[in-house]
Parts: sequence; C-alpha cells; structure tokens
Amino acid sequence: MTEKPDQASHSPRTFYLLLVQVILSVVLVGVLVATQLRTKQEDKQAEAIELQLKGLDAEIDHLNAQTRSMFINVEFKLPKLQKLAALLDKSRVVATVLEKGGESAYLQREAQINLQLAQASDEDLREIGQRLTEVLPVYATFEILGKLPLMLPDRFEIVAAEIRPWLETQYATHYQASVRPLLRPYGSSIKQARTSIRRKFLPESRVRAIYIAPLISLLSPLPIDVRPIVMEGDYMLRSSGPLLGGGY
Repeated sequence: MTEKPDQASHSPRTFYLLLVQVILSVVLVGVLVATQLRTKQEDKQAEAIELQLKGLDAEIDHLNAQTRSMFINVEFKLPKLQKLAALLDKSRVVATVLEKGGESAYLQREAQINLQLAQASDEDLREIGQRLTEVLPVYATFEILGKLPLMLPDRFEIVAAEIRPWLETQYATHYQASVRPLLRPYGSSIKQARTSIRRKFLPESRVRAIYIAPLISLLSPLPIDVRPIVMEGDYMLRSSGPLLGGGY
C-alpha cells in the first residue's frame, strides 16, 4: 500500500523527461538539417566563386598573351616606326608633297604624302593648293587631284578653295574630259566653270579688240563699230580649247 503513491509521483516526472528528450531531439534534428542546407548553399556559392576565378584566370592569361604579342609586334616594327618618325619634319611638309618626280611618283609615294598631309597645318594646305598646279605636269596634277578628297576628308575644302579657280579655267582646254569629273568634288559645276572662263578671257579679248577692230573696220564696207563682234569672236576662239587644241 505504501509503494503506489511513489509510482504515481514518478509517472509525471518520467513523462516530462521523455517529452523534453523528444523536443530536444526534434530541435537537434532541425539544427542538423539547417546546418546541412546551409553547408550545401555555401558549397554552391564556393563552386560559383571558383568558376568565376577560373574565368578571371583565363582572361588574365588571354590579356598576357595579347600583351606579349603587342610587345613582339612593336619590337619587330620599331625600325620601320623610327624611319617613319624621321619623316615627321614639319618644316618640309610642303616641299615633300610638291617634290618633283616621274610620271607615277605620286602614286608610288601616296603613303608618304598621306603622312605629310596628316601633320600639315591649314597654312601648309593653302600653300600646297596654290603651288600644286605650278610644279607638276598637268596630267600628274589631275592624278593627285582625284585622290585628294580621300587623302583629306576633314580639311579638303581648304585645298579645294585654292585649286577650284585653276580647275574651272582648265575646262576651256583639251583636258576638259579630265576636268569634268573633278568639278563637283571641288565644289564647282560646268556652269560655274564657263563663268570663270568668261571672266578670265573676256577682259583680254576686250583689249585685243581695241587693236584689231580698227583694221577690220577698214575692210568693212559698213560704218559700224565692230569692236563687240571682234571681242566676242576673240573670246570664243580663246575659250574653245577642246575644239581648237587649247585656243590660239
């Protein structure tokens, strides 16, 4: 009879102990599961970082290879670069471009001319435009005039302004076929060329008419002023290069 109360008093304590053990087990399992999940996530992050590092290593290797290749190229081309540097003498820009040569000298030396034009000042370009038509044969002048728009895409108008008047008057010569395709690139037209030709030759024809008209008046049976007729006739002859082989 005295043992029953002891058993009853121990039963709740045992139950609570078991309950605490179960709760602790559940918590422990949860902690273990959370730890494993976090470990897996960290492993994935580590793998991603490792892949990024490998990618960076590959990029660094590629950049190193490019750098080595550039150094090799510079070392290989250094003598040629030094030779080109010797040509960068601004005091001889105009002289180099206008240097006299054979028929195809300018076509063969186009790279050198490009180098000089690249460092030419606006003043240099104006002088080149003014003197280009003086120092070269006409056929060689037309060759280089055809290439100048490509050689000077940004500052071509500086040269074109100096060459345009000469080019327009050449339309009255037997070079008309060579002049025609150049008029538009140089900012002109056939109409403007004819105007320039008239402006150039008409004053000369007017002066010539003053001396020629009296002689023709002596031969004319009519008492008229033949100076306008003589002037226009003289102008037509002088400006008819393509028909008369360059005028008379």
